[in-house]
Amino acid sequence: MSAVQVPVANGAVVADPPLEQGGEVLDRNHQQLERLPHALLGIPWREVRQLAREEVLAAAHAYMRAAGENPPAYPSARVVVTGHQPELYHPGVWIKNFAVRGLARRAGAVPLHLIVDYDAIKSLSLRWPEFHLERQQAHIASTPFDNGRLGVPWEEYTVHNESLFADLPSRLGLFWPFEPVLQEFWSLVVHQRKRTAQLGERFAGARRELERQWDGASLEVPVSHLCRTRAFALLVGSIVADLPRWHGLYNQIVQEYRRRHRLRSSQHPVPDLQRQDDWFELPFWGWRRGESGRGRLFARPCEGGIALRVGQDRWPTLPWHAGAVERFLDSWQGLEREGWKVRPRALTNTLFARLFFGDLFVHGLGGGKYDELTDELIRRVHGIEPPRFMVLTGTLRLPLPAFPAAHAERKRLASLLRDLQFNPQRHLPAKTGDSAIRAVVEEKQRVMGEQPTERHHRRQRWRLLRELTARLQPAVRLEQERVRELLAVQGQLDHVNAILQRRDYAFCLYPEASLRAFLEQVSGP
Repeated sequence: MSAVQVPVANGAVVADPPLEQGGEVLDRNHQQLERLPHALLGIPWREVRQLAREEVLAAAHAYMRAAGENPPAYPSARVVVTGHQPELYHPGVWIKNFAVRGLARRAGAVPLHLIVDYDAIKSLSLRWPEFHLERQQAHIASTPFDNGRLGVPWEEYTVHNESLFADLPSRLGLFWPFEPVLQEFWSLVVHQRKRTAQLGERFAGARRELERQWDGASLEVPVSHLCRTRAFALLVGSIVADLPRWHGLYNQIVQEYRRRHRLRSSQHPVPDLQRQDDWFELPFWGWRRGESGRGRLFARPCEGGIALRVGQDRWPTLPWHAGAVERFLDSWQGLEREGWKVRPRALTNTLFARLFFGDLFVHGLGGGKYDELTDELIRRVHGIEPPRFMVLTGTLRLPLPAFPAAHAERKRLASLLRDLQFNPQRHLPAKTGDSAIRAVVEEKQRVMGEQPTERHHRRQRWRLLRELTARLQPAVRLEQERVRELLAVQGQLDHVNAILQRRDYAFCLYPEASLRAFLEQVSGP
């Protein structure tokens, strides 16, 4: 499991393995994957990978041409992959695209970004820091750009309120000491409505336009398009062919991970696959075209085939028996044409990318934490040592004003307040004429110097020290109140700073100069 942590320094990027070793890892992975033993449903792995690469790259070219873009041509068949949902993510996520492009450029490979458009939309608002430094106040504001329903898969969601969508920048009313790239980006987003009503497609198309202007283009394709390929049908067929064993191994690996990392939630890092009588849950989502919600896909072996359902909605039964692989693949691909959509879960998606067509997968911090599960699936299900993946992230903060040293001062004051409570003798007025207080201080110092060995004497010493400390407390009460007041002020300043210095604001809120410098540090030469 990767040991990458979010970098603290502004502008810093971390990767495991280091970026400069990316080419070597790519070469080793490619050589390993080209020599995979065994076969998948009777087809040698080399042929499976060749088919998958051809289909995936063809799908990417077709998608970008349909979007009115000129996809770049790459002579190499080696593929460096990354991906994310088509949301307004922060620069530490976006930097993966630039790193993949730079790595591919240096290694003579194909940079490929997967748009994870089957995931559910979690927000329809832009979050941004609103602050009043003179009032020492700040909070995270949220401005909506549409008023549709959350939880809809990205590929099914279309913009509901075009006027609300178009005037987002003017409704923010930002009065910052810099010009965010928001206005330029949002004009590109709005321009995309001539091409599509899909929200995710608008965001992805506008982002690609910025990338082309700044650093050049990668190939890009939505995962939904890959689900129509023969290679994806082979992945599904390999699971169906060994359904009880695959189902059991998947859950065993997930449960072992929870025990190893002491996770109590049954939903983390992913939920177990369910079994209902003789129905086995598959690691896929399913829904009918045009529906607004996803459901868990179940399969049940039956006479001469595989029965499917999502919830209680029965799907077509597909032919399945020994020697009928081609019929199953044809029937599976026919589901999509008839409006039945099947999309991978997170682990299945990365397994498909890493094993079928990619040579190096670049994860963000979240994906890297649980792709240890994918490694074990590859080992136990396919009997293959998994290719190594990379984890990469970075930190860029908005160039907003902040209160200097607020966090350090708050820690200092908190430590001082604690010392006033337990060691008031250190903070007495320099000239105290109270002989009784001096006597208590001398007595406490004497007791502190004792080191009793027997347990009951140690307990007596502790009780006496507590009593002496309490007798000194009134002498420092005013100082305690003063420090508490200062601590409250510094706590508020620290809270304001924490909001202003978060790293997870959308990339479109940053100024172009600092944003480009941050992103392009990993892409050249």
